[in-house]
Amino acid sequence: MSNVVSIGSNAMTICINCTSHIQLEKDGPRKDIWYNQLCNNPQVARKETIDPVTGKKGFEGTTDLGELVLKDRKEPYCRDINDGKCKYFEQK
Repeated sequence: MSNVVSIGSNAMTICINCTSHIQLEKDGPRKDIWYNQLCNNPQVARKETIDPVTGKKGFEGTTDLGELVLKDRKEPYCRDINDGKCKYFEQK
């Protein structure tokens, strides 16, 4: 399988063909939804931090509005990393 898909003159990197891709739900109706697709490349891992309210370990992230929030996973969503020409892409 090729590491890029071409649509017209546009070539795109596809996360599911990458060694860093994590599929959380492998079967079922939600397997292709964005929140089940994570990037495990160490260069894009979220920074570990402590929640100042609970004292629990978490990872820094941002909302769609750019606000800082605490996440429970170090891996970001693929949609936040890959714009179709991902510089972190490594063929499986």
